Amino acid sequence: MKKASCTTPSTEFSVLPDCYNNSLPDCDDISSQLSWIVTGWGPRLPRTAINGTGNTEDGMKVQQSPIQNRLGQLVLVSSCGLLVIWMVGQYFRDRTWLSGLMFYFPTPVFVVWLLGAMWYFTERRKQIGVLLVIPAFFLLALENQWVRPSSVGHSSVSSRQVHDSVCGEASETATGTENPGNTFRLRLLHWNMARGVMGWKQQRRLIESFQPDIVMLSETPSELRVDSFSEFNAVKVSDMLVACKGDIVQHRRMSEADGLNAGNALDVWLVDCDTRAGRIRLAIADMSSFLNIHRHPYLRPLVLSLPLHEVDICAGDFNAPRRSLAFADLPDGYVHGYEAAGAGWSFTWPVPVPCLAIDQCITGPRVNPLDYQLHSSMLSDHRIQVLDFELAPPGVVRSWKESGEHTDLPRP
Repeated sequence: MKKASCTTPSTEFSVLPDCYNNSLPDCDDISSQLSWIVTGWGPRLPRTAINGTGNTEDGMKVQQSPIQNRLGQLVLVSSCGLLVIWMVGQYFRDRTWLSGLMFYFPTPVFVVWLLGAMWYFTERRKQIGVLLVIPAFFLLALENQWVRPSSVGHSSVSSRQVHDSVCGEASETATGTENPGNTFRLRLLHWNMARGVMGWKQQRRLIESFQPDIVMLSETPSELRVDSFSEFNAVKVSDMLVACKGDIVQHRRMSEADGLNAGNALDVWLVDCDTRAGRIRLAIADMSSFLNIHRHPYLRPLVLSLPLHEVDICAGDFNAPRRSLAFADLPDGYVHGYEAAGAGWSFTWPVPVPCLAIDQCITGPRVNPLDYQLHSSMLSDHRIQVLDFELAPPGVVRSWKESGEHTDLPRP
């Protein structure tokens, strides 16, 4: 068989396969030819040899192949389309069902997409970088806060310190004890347990390691019973559970008569607990995860009903971001636990790479958030919410000012 000639062909590319430079025995090396066609440079010239200007380390200009150039154009056009979708979602948020779908497009995912495109398509780095500016600003400045508000006090023992010291000799913590300012410090834990598919016993040990005073659980496993936690009294409602170190005084489901929209998309229960700090009213909520349901008509009436029922803390899996319209304008005296006392990566789902803040903890006028933290565990696809807070005595409400400070007012 006649061997193919290695005469250098006429080409627009400045970098050719090694076979054309007589570095290989012949031009029948299929892998060499395919590598040249797809990437625009031969197998002996990896991407690591290309710097940010599109040149090789020895200064040679590298031209992209037609396939790679078309792929770069496709990625740039796709990124522009995704930016339009993302910006429409951020502007209208979940005002309508369709804008809600756009709003749920995770900003971290979009930012990672743009960064990856900048890294791979070096010749289009400037254009893609322009698209990155606004999403990166939203991610770093609006969707997360990196320093806790200075006006918020801090508990003497954080939830992370208690969790890290749990394997034995954790000493008495400040939770559940009286504070000199006639207030009481407690710890609340909320977690979506994902039906316990990763192991209910391990989940229970993890929950107990935080030494909470109040436990609120969503999507509980079938093995979970009201007596599963020692030293706790508990009530199981639907597939949720509320437990506290004290007595469960009463509980009932919120309905259309309480101002909620009719339907099974949102399940909310009110639970009154007698703790060592006094009586506290909790609301645990679970919003359907189906994307065909418009969340705002369900969540907004719930938020507006919180002061009517004098709810102290509302927590749960809302399947809606914290910046949703329903949560953007909270009633007077109510505040997000993360915004009042949290810092760092605020997203709660899905573990191990959370990119949506769909688990919420909203505190009322009697509650002074001290410390809010999120903990990741491979035992669930949701992160754990841990809130340390002070509870004002009965008959006193805590009214938040714009500065973040508070004053004590008599309870009507």
